Amino acid sequence: MGRWWCVVLFVAWAGCASERPVHKSSPSSPPSSSPLPREAPPHHPAFPAPVLAPASGEDALRADEILQDIRYLADDAREGRGLGTRGLEEATDYVVRAWSSLGLQPAGTSGYLQPIEVTTGIRLGPSNKLVVEGQAYLLGEDFTPHGSSVDGDVRAEVVFAGHGITAPELGYDDYASVDVRNRIALVMTSVPLAEDPHSIFNVRASRGYREVHYKLMNAREHGARAVLLVPAPTSPQGRHGTLPRRTPAPRLESSGLLAAEITTGMADALLGAPGQLRHQWGVVEAHGRPASRHTGVTARLVVELVRTKGTVNNVVALLPGAHPVLRGEAVVIGAHVDHLGDGALHAVQPDVMGTTHNGADDNASGTAGLLALARAFAKGPRPLRSVVFVAFTGEESGLLGSAHYVRHPAVPLEQTRLMVNLDMIGRANGARLLVLGAESAAELPDLVSRADVGLGHALQLDGNTYAPSDHLSFQLKEVPVLSFFTGPHQDWHRPTDDVEHINADGAAAAVKLAYRVARSISDAPEGTRLSVLRQRLPANPGDHGGGAVLGCVPDFAASMEGGVLLSGVLEGSPAQRAGLKAGDRITRLGGRAIHNVRDLAFVLREHQGGDVVEIVVVRGEGELTLTATLGAR
Repeated sequence: MGRWWCVVLFVAWAGCASERPVHKSSPSSPPSSSPLPREAPPHHPAFPAPVLAPASGEDALRADEILQDIRYLADDAREGRGLGTRGLEEATDYVVRAWSSLGLQPAGTSGYLQPIEVTTGIRLGPSNKLVVEGQAYLLGEDFTPHGSSVDGDVRAEVVFAGHGITAPELGYDDYASVDVRNRIALVMTSVPLAEDPHSIFNVRASRGYREVHYKLMNAREHGARAVLLVPAPTSPQGRHGTLPRRTPAPRLESSGLLAAEITTGMADALLGAPGQLRHQWGVVEAHGRPASRHTGVTARLVVELVRTKGTVNNVVALLPGAHPVLRGEAVVIGAHVDHLGDGALHAVQPDVMGTTHNGADDNASGTAGLLALARAFAKGPRPLRSVVFVAFTGEESGLLGSAHYVRHPAVPLEQTRLMVNLDMIGRANGARLLVLGAESAAELPDLVSRADVGLGHALQLDGNTYAPSDHLSFQLKEVPVLSFFTGPHQDWHRPTDDVEHINADGAAAAVKLAYRVARSISDAPEGTRLSVLRQRLPANPGDHGGGAVLGCVPDFAASMEGGVLLSGVLEGSPAQRAGLKAGDRITRLGGRAIHNVRDLAFVLREHQGGDVVEIVVVRGEGELTLTATLGAR
């Protein structure tokens, strides 16, 4: 799962649209159990009872085969299945071979493949340099540009801005005693009192103050022209004086300023003497207060990055339905095959960037479940409606694959009766199983519950449909969705998400439930349709703390720079009441510049329900200023 996108682009979106989804945010967060208010459904014929007989292909859903597929996909040789890696190509080929062997029809634009062009890498241009008081330092040894940096050339005083945090609700501000306007901010990539489990920054880590994007945005909003990022001296990289990586990781969004990562030794040179970074860090740790200061040192930072484009692929296959009329309708079953690669883009632990993140649960497990479902449906009997199987790419980078698919579907979306998503089904803990999206159609809660007969799940039918995994792209097009998820865990987006922790029997049980529901929809009588429910935010949501809600839905397939383009707004939300519309691009909120969806998320976290803010949007050829009263989480 991504993230939406470090904890992350997906968590960032959740602050925009609704409550934080359990599976894309903190691994220990409890899921939302209260359904959102819904519109009355249109009338449709009564939906039939679910298929319960295991004879219809269910015996093909074997735990040992699911585990075998996970082992291949999550092997170190797959390199974490990051965008642009050979390992992701191998995983894609693995899916193609599996579906070809089952006789499924190719349904992509190039055989089974549906190509998408994305930024897959960054290489350094010839001009990168860091010069301090006339002394040039070594690229790749002392510094390296950050992947979200803009290109440019800045010469200015360096100001030590501690941890780069402004948290008025916690009584902490690293910028209170220094002026970084038109200067270069030197910022540590940690939080104060990080080793104290009871620290306010650990208790409230979900607010994102340890995320690099926040630190860059905050420096930019304080007027800095450039930022130098350095690890805390007690971190592994800090102790060894190394860079996190020799070449920058590709970023989908720009920070809007120059940015580079430096070693602790380089920081000492900027602060004036060996050991100065540790000293400054120690002052903060001892007193819990900022120790920012002007250095009086002038530096010149030049950044030149060349972003390389590459092609990644959805893998799309079709099992045509048996009914001469109903075969024009479809059920879509999907799972994302990509993960984090070496963790440089969205890993939870910055200190382990550069380590392969195998993503056995996220989402080799879901992909293995997808392959199992293809085997079950191919075994027969042939369903009345067609079934489309999609292994999505680029989910971890913002639902790229599913957003592309809904624009270019194998079966028209108006003929798509249900989308079933499998994302992280490999960590069953007891019988608990979350089914997200159960509130997207009136009949789904009862259908899922009855289909579980004999499987023994402790079902949690979650009303939070707008959770950031690939089913969201379909939900935004008003296609009913179900997303199966066995629960959060501490290995999410970490190198420890590996195959030895997989519960294959639990994954198989989740897949059996998904099969029964999908089979029920695919074999429903002619004229039977699910009653789509349009979810909406409460008109006056209660104040639960944790930042504010706007209720907008970003267009994840759009450019990640120049503001946040909206694909829609939620019914009854502050965004709708303020007059925001699909197609608007938010460029400022509450006086803060909004470059991308992460900026929007962090600004919303700074506000509370009831705050009145101005929102600047580009609509068509003009610019509008709207006023919104924000809701509460």
